[in-house]
Amino acid sequence: MRNRVLFSNAVQAAKTGSIPVSPALEACVFRSQIVVYAGYFDPSKLSKERLIKHKIVQPNEIRKSSRFEHHLCQLNTPRYRMLLLPPQLQFVLNANSARNGSLAIRKVCHMTQLSPDTPLKSASINITWHMWPENGNVAELSRRMFATRTNPLHTKFDGSETFFGTYLSVPQYGGRLKLDVKPVEAHSADGTEMHLSFSFNFTRDLPTENSQAVLQQHLACWDKAFALTERIMSDISRKFDAASRKPNKPK
Repeated sequence: MRNRVLFSNAVQAAKTGSIPVSPALEACVFRSQIVVYAGYFDPSKLSKERLIKHKIVQPNEIRKSSRFEHHLCQLNTPRYRMLLLPPQLQFVLNANSARNGSLAIRKVCHMTQLSPDTPLKSASINITWHMWPENGNVAELSRRMFATRTNPLHTKFDGSETFFGTYLSVPQYGGRLKLDVKPVEAHSADGTEMHLSFSFNFTRDLPTENSQAVLQQHLACWDKAFALTERIMSDISRKFDAASRKPNKPK
């Protein structure tokens, strides 16, 4: 239930800042985050007191849901959530701060510098957009975007309630941009509705030498990466339209 509550809050906050991308389509930034993969982070060394001492967080920012244990460090604040596990550091901006790349970069770099002997393996900037048609028919929208009559998989799975998606990967910013598009259920105070999720992952392997410098170089791509996702979403929306009928409210 906890994950569903967080998902619900994110949907409400994101839709508050949603933008019309065509007469019958809307899209919003649902989530933005940075993930750093490492040889081994030691969460037991990152106590609440140490994070405060090194000015990673102010005492009044720490929510009661935060956890500081031997096997994990979970810091929840009004602007972001940070989770440190032995294999990775995950920094997620809350929906009302989703575009604040400078905050994410500053905190992540500061956190990795607290573990200077930890080998860093790779880093990714992840930006997820949600798109939905005004008429609520995501199956139809996904078919228009991705179904092809020449693909035998598509003909085998075709139907009025069939959902389509896609996966793409291309070199970008010294690493790779991976895009995963698929239908998802969005839970909000108004009920449950289907969205198309566009998950952009800008990932880069980090060298053994100078990994901190390359990490900072990669994270410095945040603004242009965000702008690229916005252009892609805008370009996609211009190609597709949907009926203007309002979606039925979930029962």
